[in-house]
Amino acid sequence: MNGMNLYVKTAHEIPKHRMDLAFSTIIGGNYQFLWNGTFGTLVLDQPQTQFVNLKLSFDALNADLMDDLTMVIVPRHEKKIAELVRSSTRIGLYHFTQELPRLLHENPLIRDELMTFTDEVSEDVLQTIQTYLELNMSVNLVAKTMYTHRNTVNYRISRFIELTGIDIRATTNGYYVYTLITWQTMSDYNKM
Repeated sequence: MNGMNLYVKTAHEIPKHRMDLAFSTIIGGNYQFLWNGTFGTLVLDQPQTQFVNLKLSFDALNADLMDDLTMVIVPRHEKKIAELVRSSTRIGLYHFTQELPRLLHENPLIRDELMTFTDEVSEDVLQTIQTYLELNMSVNLVAKTMYTHRNTVNYRISRFIELTGIDIRATTNGYYVYTLITWQTMSDYNKM
């Protein structure tokens, strides 16, 4: 399933069948849900519609479950992001990128732990992605700037998405990747 990824956290233990019932009533359509009692992963297969349903019904979902629910949209499922969401005290429905600048400021070393996606792609793909994000996701401008064919740019973008599982065409995911790629440069610049 290629859809929107969310981590779900509750303050108290809730059985999976109760969570499934609450989500199926609100979300509609197909989704995948892994749950251990207080933390889990939700993957929506119709992200736009299902996310709007979740957002509109978030307060009702909290009331139905009688708990403080946290739902965090994540760029991809990985252990470090899951640990950060689990340890967060923030309640509500939000995107992980809203927490990223604060996390990087508090612990700059966390950047290296979140940059594991760079191990999965070549340097030319990563450079293309950075340029793509800097040029407002314009394939034509990237091709001109990098002196390469637009098909090559499109191939590298597709390859990045395929290898990392991060769809950078979504603005928040692009922001996530760009922030991590450029954080060291920004940190070095601020020290001057």
